[in-house]
Amino acid sequence: MRGRQLDTSQETIQVLDVVFRATLSMNNAVVGRSFFSPSFGVGDLGNGFKYWKGFYQSLRPIQMGLSLNIDMSARAFYEPILVTDFVAKYFNVKDMIRPLSDQECLKVKRALRGIKVELAHRKHVQCRRISGLSVQPTNQLTHVDQ
Repeated sequence: MRGRQLDTSQETIQVLDVVFRATLSMNNAVVGRSFFSPSFGVGDLGNGFKYWKGFYQSLRPIQMGLSLNIDMSARAFYEPILVTDFVAKYFNVKDMIRPLSDQECLKVKRALRGIKVELAHRKHVQCRRISGLSVQPTNQLTHVDQ
């Protein structure tokens, strides 16, 4: 670029930005323009949540050429645990014998809606997003495989 910022096209900067991000996205969790990994640091937030440290990265044109902007960040993530264990942690209960109240069901539904979970009870593990919750206890539920 030799100090000629006016000649730098936004497309060129975008291509270089994509190249920088490609390797990082293979080994880290990507949220927006930020990268997170347990290797950067993890902390417990309680109630089934942890925080991961990470960083934000962007390539910016400056008078002298290009600058790589890196800022530290942190984000809350769900712990990788069973959904039933998450609910027990979320409400800070030791056992899940009693049914949840209507208010508790609503809180759990809001906390889990849209979360990606692994279904490991089948022959092949599948990933699905939670769209809602049943009000029936699990020992009374049946479903048909499609």
